[in-house]
Amino acid sequence: MARVEVAGDRLIVHIEGLDKVLALKSRLEVPLEHVLSADADPDLARRIPRWLRLPGTYIPGLITAGSYYTPGDTELDGWSFWDVHDLATALVLHLAHEHYRWLVVGVADPDATVAQIRAAIRRPA
Repeated sequence: MARVEVAGDRLIVHIEGLDKVLALKSRLEVPLEHVLSADADPDLARRIPRWLRLPGTYIPGLITAGSYYTPGDTELDGWSFWDVHDLATALVLHLAHEHYRWLVVGVADPDATVAQIRAAIRRPA
């Protein structure tokens, strides 16, 4: 599971527990201005393709963690980062000008986290 924090003009995703090892990352940080959208939407998470796991962990029904690449030129293709045990807890972040186009992470309260991020990205600089 992950914990998401808004700190000033940055969004920080903290990967917690054993997921740090499975995802091969402990933290991701992006400027809020690069966050295009934040959604608590399991259906959107299901639509984001995960073709090549480079590196990461995938155990069906248990965890999707790490970096995934999908070749192509649609909005859903490119690099994505995952740390999800249950898509019902998935927070989906669409990014611009970053290595990852998508961050899909499980959080304790997806709706509250989305509200916090949306309020932060609408805040004037």
